[in-house]
Amino acid sequence: MNYDNNKSEEIKGENLIIFHPLREGDLELVRTWRNQDEIRNNMYTNHIISPEEHLAWYQKISKGPGVRYWIFSADGMEKIGLVHLYDIDLKNRRAFWGIYLGNLSSQGKGIGSRVEFAVLDYVFFALNLNKLNCEVLAFNKSAINFYKKFGFKEEGDFKQHIFRDGRFYDVVRLTMLKQEWTSQHRQRMKEVIGITEEQIARKRVYVWER
Repeated sequence: MNYDNNKSEEIKGENLIIFHPLREGDLELVRTWRNQDEIRNNMYTNHIISPEEHLAWYQKISKGPGVRYWIFSADGMEKIGLVHLYDIDLKNRRAFWGIYLGNLSSQGKGIGSRVEFAVLDYVFFALNLNKLNCEVLAFNKSAINFYKKFGFKEEGDFKQHIFRDGRFYDVVRLTMLKQEWTSQHRQRMKEVIGITEEQIARKRVYVWER
């Protein structure tokens, strides 16, 4: 998947990222996104998901206290992707996260970078977690670079970790600590993306709906 082509270009006319919790009415759209070759082939499982399987998955994650899913849009217009937190551990203040742009025409416009910025702020300020992790199939270099651009560091290299398509795949785990985000990377990424603290405070960069 091409996240942002590792570019820092400004989003044109799509400055405000709006997140709303995943709802049952979003399921068919999300299933269509997830079944695209460019999306599913970068996942741990890459079979075509049926409506019945997708509904069962939604019912399961809706009851799970350690997971949260959101659909996001640019300027509240077209829904363009999904972001989620999982294995949320409030005691040890850590979680994992993932993202994909389901609308492939939205790639390369800087939207992924704004979403990642918003997620890091949400995790470290709203949830007050201390550590955010992500896992990526090792062949997915564009995703690894996407996370590293923000300051994520490789913490683990899991050899032959996922069995799929009749073979084993390696997995890379990347990590960001709260202190790293607040003291090293947040200001740098504001400058790269082209946003200000005033815009963030005025909810001109991202909004999390309930």
